[in-house]
Amino acid sequence: MNTPLLHFLGWDRPAIELVADKLELLNKKAPEIFRRAIVVVPTSESGRRLREYLAERAGKPILLPKITLAGQIIPVRGENILSETELLTVWLQLLSTMNHDQLNLYAPLIPYRPEVHVEKWAVGVAHKLIALRDRLEQEDITYDSVTGQLTRMEIDLIGRLDSLPENENYNSRRSALAAQRTVLQNEQKRWQTLGRIYREADRLAKHLYPSKILPADARKEIIKAAEWPGQSRLIILACVPELSTQSQRYLSG
Repeated sequence: MNTPLLHFLGWDRPAIELVADKLELLNKKAPEIFRRAIVVVPTSESGRRLREYLAERAGKPILLPKITLAGQIIPVRGENILSETELLTVWLQLLSTMNHDQLNLYAPLIPYRPEVHVEKWAVGVAHKLIALRDRLEQEDITYDSVTGQLTRMEIDLIGRLDSLPENENYNSRRSALAAQRTVLQNEQKRWQTLGRIYREADRLAKHLYPSKILPADARKEIIKAAEWPGQSRLIILACVPELSTQSQRYLSG
């Protein structure tokens, strides 16, 4: 991927108008590049509005570039890949059928499950866990790396506790460091529990859909193959601050 160019659009007009100005200028100078470009926008709504606005300003039928979201750059789709509906089904079954021991096991992450409206609760929790995992994977953040970092921070705190000078501030400083250590330990438990519940969801997914592969595994294979149809296409980030680590690696080919 070539070194990106940064264009400051300004604040004097709505962002959609400023983005449209740049795109129209590109269309006039290099229509072929314009039509083959990929425009990455922050939300589905902003993408819809940009398409409508460009068509309205053109006043005639126009071939638009591909307008997509940052999370959709890597095309994780296919009959052999677990769909969003199937993935949600996995999580609903896992969350709504947990026994007492499992609830205790996942308590650092999921402190309670209601006695009524369990399915509604499970849908909400499932969507959050799916979105969180997708974000972590796109940024190449693993549970082991986070827990390892937290462990190192705890070891550093223990060293500071052991080396505190015994003076008039000793008790207050020791209490403060001890409180920080408790926070780190609780955070470690949450991340360890997060990894545990994701692994359990993966096992259940493979049991329910043995012929399907997980989206995370498919994404890794796609990046490894680096086969995307737009390596010679212009990529425009419209009001998107940056791409995820995985998306950057994918586009780099």
